[in-house]
Amino acid sequence: MNSILNKKIPNPLGVIDKYTFRKNVLSLFEIWKASGQQAPFLIILDEVDKLLPTINYTDSNKILSEYIILFRMLRGLAQSHRCLVVMVVAYRPDVNRRNVLGKKIGENPMFRSFQEEYLGFLTAEESQTLIREIGLWKKIFWTEEAMRRVYYYCGGHPLITRIFASHASREGSLKSIDLKRVEETAAEIKKEMRKNDIGNYYREGVWNTLYDNEKHVLASIYKKHSEGYDESKLAIKYDDALTNLEKFGLVTNDNGKLFVSSELFNVWMARRIT
Repeated sequence: MNSILNKKIPNPLGVIDKYTFRKNVLSLFEIWKASGQQAPFLIILDEVDKLLPTINYTDSNKILSEYIILFRMLRGLAQSHRCLVVMVVAYRPDVNRRNVLGKKIGENPMFRSFQEEYLGFLTAEESQTLIREIGLWKKIFWTEEAMRRVYYYCGGHPLITRIFASHASREGSLKSIDLKRVEETAAEIKKEMRKNDIGNYYREGVWNTLYDNEKHVLASIYKKHSEGYDESKLAIKYDDALTNLEKFGLVTNDNGKLFVSSELFNVWMARRIT
């Protein structure tokens, strides 16, 4: 901010509590406006899920109480003074959809306050661009058919795609990747799925973040494999679960036929679903 305004900004006041924080923000915003700036401040909070645990989580009441204090203050600053915009990043949209947080906690001050944007997965073209550009940084070259095959295995998931590409190049030691090497890589990953990075991510970063109804729908779709699950046969009570899975990029819908989005996730599901 000093460099933008080309002037020295006073240090924040003493110990930071909610009142001091509010006073500091408003003071800085007055300086901001006096310099001719009009845009509000942008506050970005990553992994906000950690501030919104379920009631079964240890110390959940304490964490939720602090969440309410923080976001009640941020919402007040945003609405009353129009001095900031809040953007949060989360695995799930619960911060925007959970209203009552508990009998002792009260209501969520941010209920239906955010505009939801799902990042989703990469398209086939975007996946190839990612692989190609990351490879060029290390002078690694991929054939077109090799890059297309990576999309089949990874389904466009950015992190899984990067892990797969790194494995295929043996962390940069191989400088030319063809279809044969991609198939070898897929076989190696499948063999060690129980304990490799991709398998661990599917467990911790995907499966463990899903609700029971979403797991049920995903398992039902998986069991149909290449045949596809007929969307019309899914009970209405699972509509929201299916919508979430589609927005998360875990399920693809091909003219009413539902499929798990990637081959490697199918392989991981095979160990999970019996």
